[in-house]
Amino acid sequence: ACTEFLNSLDCDGSILKQFNDAFSFLQSASNLRSYFPSHTRVDVRDYPLYAVREGLLNSIIHRDYDESLYTPTLIKMSRTALSFTSYGDLYHVREKEIFSNVSSARNPRLLALFHRFNEVEAYGSGLPRIQELYQYEKLKATVEVGNFFTLRLPNINTTHNPYLSRTRNDGPGLRGGHEAFDKLNAMGALPTDVKAEYDRE
Repeated sequence: ACTEFLNSLDCDGSILKQFNDAFSFLQSASNLRSYFPSHTRVDVRDYPLYAVREGLLNSIIHRDYDESLYTPTLIKMSRTALSFTSYGDLYHVREKEIFSNVSSARNPRLLALFHRFNEVEAYGSGLPRIQELYQYEKLKATVEVGNFFTLRLPNINTTHNPYLSRTRNDGPGLRGGHEAFDKLNAMGALPTDVKAEYDRE
């Protein structure tokens, strides 16, 4: 199968500049979808900005910066997921503890730097909060561990809607009409807040 690349960004400069550039890029790439299940509009981003921000911070702060290896952090966005892959296995944390509040800093000075600039909240709170956001949507963030650490975030709008992509919608419309929303609801394709508004009708 062919892969269509819609956009890309290479980040350089200071680590803070790379973080800000990458977050701005990802923020613009996370579509804001407007649903009209009733007379009320419900806006839902493909990815919660908190989850995007914390996933990016995690990939920068906790990666292994072995200078003998040129291993860039890779961030990929497909139709249904956003993934962050950084070099380095888990650091003094067991796999079953990843989504708990357990945290061990591989790069404590880097963590302190981001904390000083108010980019990091309570230590160890990022991944548990991400999972809470996805549980609300009846979805699940996942990780893969090994020589690399990958965090994968599901797209809230497209994961259960096969007709919807980043650039088009080939299925039921999102801008109203009982028939369209009845189909979306039957597919299980309505985000939580949209379904709540639909159910009120």
